Amino acid sequence: MLLPQTPNPALDRSLVAIDLIGELDGRLGEILDEALADVAARGDFHVVVNFDFVSAVHADGIRAAGKAIVAAKVRGENVSASVSPRNRRMRSVLKDARVTVFEPGATKSPTGARRIMIARSVPR
Repeated sequence: MLLPQTPNPALDRSLVAIDLIGELDGRLGEILDEALADVAARGDFHVVVNFDFVSAVHADGIRAAGKAIVAAKVRGENVSASVSPRNRRMRSVLKDARVTVFEPGATKSPTGARRIMIARSVPR
């Protein structure tokens, strides 16, 4: 007898991981929104936004990133996030918006998932 299995997005060949690197500010949130729209225009993918490499979080960045992910979900895109348990503010915002949040490492796919890296450093 075959039992139904829950799909594991980390093993899905149609996975696209978007790694956010550096400072999460409002501009990085805008770039994330553009990247999500670009991925959606190229086909039906499961996108995992990875916040594991974010070094600093600004309030406007949390707002912009959360808004970008929620807007993508409203458009019908399959988007989730990977956020470290220590980043409680980001996890809280995403969970309140009903975005699926994975533990760090969930996006490391042995099948060679497509990766988009977006880095941002704000000059001081």
